[in-house]
Amino acid sequence: MALKFLRFRKKSHTAALKQPAEIITPVEDAPGIPSKYIFWFKNFRKAHPNVPFVLVARVSSRDQHRKGQIRPQCWNLYESAINSGAKIIKVFEEVGSGSEEVANRLIMVAAKCAKWEGACLLVESVARLLRSPKYSFFNQDQQPTDAELKAVVTELDVPISTLLHPDASPEETRAFETMRGLRYSKAKSGRPRKRLPGYKRKIRDELHPIVMKLHNAGESYRKIEAKTGIKVSTARGWILAQLKGVRIPKQGK
Repeated sequence: MALKFLRFRKKSHTAALKQPAEIITPVEDAPGIPSKYIFWFKNFRKAHPNVPFVLVARVSSRDQHRKGQIRPQCWNLYESAINSGAKIIKVFEEVGSGSEEVANRLIMVAAKCAKWEGACLLVESVARLLRSPKYSFFNQDQQPTDAELKAVVTELDVPISTLLHPDASPEETRAFETMRGLRYSKAKSGRPRKRLPGYKRKIRDELHPIVMKLHNAGESYRKIEAKTGIKVSTARGWILAQLKGVRIPKQGK
């Protein structure tokens, strides 16, 4: 009887281990609803067409910034704002974790600038604005809670809008960033397109006035590259040639 009793307990214990455990998310860790505090850029532009924007791009580490991973963000923000006819006050490039205290981040300076100018902050997505303190490499789907969202928006004290809808899921956010990277690098799937002779000269004729305008406005070569996609060496050559009165050689041949 003792052996049978032991077998019965062992069998029931093993069966219990094989049953899937139910994962219950604590109420305090439940994802918030960002659209209660943050505007979608398209809707905000329709409701407030005369409000200018302060653009904020963010990467988490200096290594990412050194590799130029912040440039596609700046380019995407600048292109989206310009194409919608919005006025841009300034572009801020923030390097640091989105889970840090807002008071210690560059975005606080951007918020003060926006408040002074009567502007709205524009970021790519909620993930670029803030991260949950429980976000990690092994927990990349952790979303900010309502309390965390409300605290950040209250402290910044300016309207905030995102290019991607605020309520987008983590999967949609990652897909958005991937497609933005592809558009920035002009990488497309399939066979490369055949380019007509003189296409480089056409690009130069379109972008040369913009490069000169940005240079005259005091923008650095790196900022010009982020906003136009023209490499620093190319932009420097155009500007020096213009200043010296030298005719720019044709690049289409």
